Amino acid sequence: MHISDLDLQNEWVKITNSGSSPVTLTGWRIMDEGEKHTYTFPPFTLSSGATVTLYTVQGTDSATELYWGRSLNSAVWNNEGDTASLYDASGTLIDRMEK
Repeated sequence: MHISDLDLQNEWVKITNSGSSPVTLTGWRIMDEGEKHTYTFPPFTLSSGATVTLYTVQGTDSATELYWGRSLNSAVWNNEGDTASLYDASGTLIDRMEK
C-alpha cells in the first residue's frame, strides 16, 4: 500500500495497493503536512493492484474515486509544496509523499 501520486493544484492524492491481497482501508487516514487536514476512510476495500483517487472536493464515492467533501475554495494541499501521509487504522505511518 503506497501513495502513488499527489497533485497539489488539482487537489487529489492516489493510493495504490501493489500487494497480492485486497486491503480494507476503513479507518485509515490521509493527512497533510502539519496535520491541519485529515481524511478518514469510510468502509472501503482496495483490490489487489488497484488505485483509488481521493479528491478533496465533494462528489459520489465509487470503487476508484473517493471524495473528501470539502468546498471548491477550501483547499487542503498547499500549491507551493506539501506532504501527504497515509496512516493505517491503528495510527502507523504506512507511506508519505512530498511534492
